[in-house]
Amino acid sequence: MVRQADSEEAINQRLKAADIRLRVVVRNRKLSLRGTLPPRPGETKPKQTYLSLGLDATPYGYRMAEMKAHEVWAQLGQGKFSWEHWVDAKDWQTCQAWIDRYKRHWFKRKGDTEESQRKWHRGEWLLGLRWLPPEENLTAELLEQIAQSKPPNTRARQRLVQILTHLAEFAEIGVDLSLYKGNYSCAKSQPREIPTDPEILVTRNKITNLQWRLVFDRMAVYGLRDHECWHCEIDPNQPHACRVLVGKTGSREGVLPLYPEWAAEWKPWEGELPTVNAKDRAIFGERTARAFKRLGVPLHPTICVMPGIFGVQLFLKSRWLSWLGWQATVQKSICGFTVDGFLKLRVLKHTVERSLLRIVPSPLLSNDLPDHRIDIDGSEMRS
Repeated sequence: MVRQADSEEAINQRLKAADIRLRVVVRNRKLSLRGTLPPRPGETKPKQTYLSLGLDATPYGYRMAEMKAHEVWAQLGQGKFSWEHWVDAKDWQTCQAWIDRYKRHWFKRKGDTEESQRKWHRGEWLLGLRWLPPEENLTAELLEQIAQSKPPNTRARQRLVQILTHLAEFAEIGVDLSLYKGNYSCAKSQPREIPTDPEILVTRNKITNLQWRLVFDRMAVYGLRDHECWHCEIDPNQPHACRVLVGKTGSREGVLPLYPEWAAEWKPWEGELPTVNAKDRAIFGERTARAFKRLGVPLHPTICVMPGIFGVQLFLKSRWLSWLGWQATVQKSICGFTVDGFLKLRVLKHTVERSLLRIVPSPLLSNDLPDHRIDIDGSEMRS
């Protein structure tokens, strides 16, 4: 049993009191030092990193780790620190060592920009590399084990396998991880229940927070993505067109409300949005999802406009939906929508009669594009 005087907390308090800016940490039952250290061979800048001590988390190990912290700090102060004295050859085969080298390789190809930094963190790291045990050697067996750690036939498993495959290729480890990829496809997603107009209105009226209600309004009226609600301009004059300034698929002009009366009544151009200080689009989505869950919103308001969106696409011009940032095949496969589900009055009667005839601008009626229409029995007609 570790004595209180030899505990991680007690040692770090003594190091702090001695103005030694290193900390003892436990990683996979092994002790390491954590602090800003000189760049490893092949790196250019000092950074916060781990220095593996190869000591077990035992009373003896803790006492030795504290001594090592003093030794390393003295070397740093004298400018004599060298990674060669602290890293064994075997340590270069650990997962952490390979991740560090792969990261440098990745940024050489992608460029070291804010956008690539976000992609690395939210993609390669969070979805794949962080599941590797840092101090274990990177082997084919370990990669196969980690690849199977996510539920089969899911997007998480698919993405994990993709990331580990790239790492294995970089490390020249002969392993076929495609066996564990599964058969996930967005085309196999379960169809979603489309809320009725009364359900949308009831849900909206239950949102007491006016800032998040404004987010709901913009998503419901214009079909905006989460982050697009913060990056758009809405004309207060009829027909209340919305201009998306920054979006997943770029900027878009002239996004019109599915129901003009919703725009006129709710005035989604007025009010203040919640404060979200982020450049990453995903942060807006996470904040919105948490807020809607906290407020008891049982549906995602963007789904509210999908019947109308799909109706526009099938009934008029398939290319016109570019102003909504959706492609026909992507929309149908991801959302699980089927043509039959929307031909039964939801699109043909409700959406067309109530909305489309009032909001469709004249460019839709031009003859420069092939006209795609769906008959009431589900068959396609061309004119």
